[in-house]
Amino acid sequence: MKVGNNLPLTSIDSQSLLLPPNESRQKDFAAILQQQLLQNNVKNQEAGAADKTEDSLETTKADRTEQQLREASQDLEAVFLSKMFEVMRSTIIHSDLIPRSFAEETFESMLYDEYAKNISKTGNLGIADSIYRQLSGKELKNQK
Repeated sequence: MKVGNNLPLTSIDSQSLLLPPNESRQKDFAAILQQQLLQNNVKNQEAGAADKTEDSLETTKADRTEQQLREASQDLEAVFLSKMFEVMRSTIIHSDLIPRSFAEETFESMLYDEYAKNISKTGNLGIADSIYRQLSGKELKNQK
């Protein structure tokens, strides 16, 4: 079945429902990407540009690896910030007038984890950029 923009509509199989949401989405995305790459490969071979397709696939793999490294760097920055917030929260003196429940502490912990993720996505601290530069061996464009 085709959608209006010529993308194939993939059906959901019973195994993808048993997988965690991220794995299921990754498998669906991988299947769509493979179908698109195969369609592009057939079109390029018909046009006589098979070498160009191989170069674009290599570039796509390099871009995907680079994006994964950037995301891992941001995740590591988020973990660092989360631990920093946890230590900061532990220094706050709480009154016994209003007792704190386990649910409140759990919610507060999750809230600060989300704060850390959002702060790391903005890129204002530069920790993720430093980690990325160190691991990739590349100089950032704005640092040249």
